[in-house]
Amino acid sequence: VIKKQRAKLLKLFKSYSTIDVKSGKSQGHALSITEVKKLLSDAGLLHKRISEEDLLDMFNAVQIGDGNDDAGTLVFSEFEECTVCFAAFLYPSPFVPLAEKVQMLIDEQFSAVNLKQNKAKGIDRKR
Repeated sequence: VIKKQRAKLLKLFKSYSTIDVKSGKSQGHALSITEVKKLLSDAGLLHKRISEEDLLDMFNAVQIGDGNDDAGTLVFSEFEECTVCFAAFLYPSPFVPLAEKVQMLIDEQFSAVNLKQNKAKGIDRKR
């Protein structure tokens, strides 16, 4: 599922990734905890279905022992791992395969974020 949805996830990642203060442009290489909070908030998940404490646990779990020099940020592969963690957390049923949970998260939550961003930019895909 992650491979199949990589383009959608990469677009989402880049739209929330670190902003260069000098140029005001997205660097597209890492997500801070603040940016992940913003993403989950925009998706209607933060505080409603995922607490900040749970988010921090998942955020830190994907970084342990990875050798990443940018502690405190997620590179794209870590964001993919975090997406799987979010899906498992949000859809805890043991009877639903993990791949389906990830697909539901992308379709039901993250797609809504992309729609909000497009409307904010004046892009209407229904035309």
